[in-house]
Amino acid sequence: MKASSADLAGRAYWEETWQRRTTLGSVNLKNYSQARFDAVFTRFLPPGNGRALLEAGCAQSSWLPYFRQRFGYEIVGLDYSETGCEAARRNLDRYGVEGIILCRNFLDEHEDLRERFDVVFSYGVVEHFSQPEVVLERFREFLKPGGLIVTIIPNVLGAMGWLQRTVNRPVYDVHVPMDLEELGRGHRAAGFEPIWASYVGSLGTEVVNYPSDAGWGVRAVRKLLKWTSKAGWMVFRATGWHPESEFLSPYVFFIGRNGGAPA
Repeated sequence: MKASSADLAGRAYWEETWQRRTTLGSVNLKNYSQARFDAVFTRFLPPGNGRALLEAGCAQSSWLPYFRQRFGYEIVGLDYSETGCEAARRNLDRYGVEGIILCRNFLDEHEDLRERFDVVFSYGVVEHFSQPEVVLERFREFLKPGGLIVTIIPNVLGAMGWLQRTVNRPVYDVHVPMDLEELGRGHRAAGFEPIWASYVGSLGTEVVNYPSDAGWGVRAVRKLLKWTSKAGWMVFRATGWHPESEFLSPYVFFIGRNGGAPA
């Protein structure tokens, strides 16, 4: 019997979140952080050629249309939030992209999805579970032998995590803080062979979730940090210098291959 992992946020939390966030997102490669993502993906991911990608935790996904258009993957999204799934479907329609969105809990058994995918992608998902390696083991079941996992989590142990804890502690508290080493250890425990792992991006204040009832002081800080980020990104682009580190980077990446048995 598989070990269990507590869902620190829960379905009700995500339903409320996606009901509140009504604006559909998009991938814009003029955005510094998203351009850094794109650089990583184009370096490590194979072209479509009939390959399939699953986004686990796809609510209101901006990345599924990107992977279809940029790589030519057949795309499937999986999430337990009905509101989030409907938003993901609207985003596919918005871009005229074919894909399948399944409203299911990815921790359940899904025989129809077992060993079906060449890539499993998750963005801001595994850190919401008390035992991330249990979630990663489930993701591994969706992968074909030799398939790739791409995991992105917010760096809540860095500067942006400190800011999140300061301005909106309840959101911080539904995260399991993991650094690069801990994220890699969880993947290895789930049976993944590391290919590449790193901190990605810099000055990415977009990862911070501010309270909806924030006072004028917090709103002023948010605006100041937003413009500071944009100024920094202009410098990084102009110089080719990318100060990615445990302290400055808003994201932690892991890319691995499905191989071996879980430790």
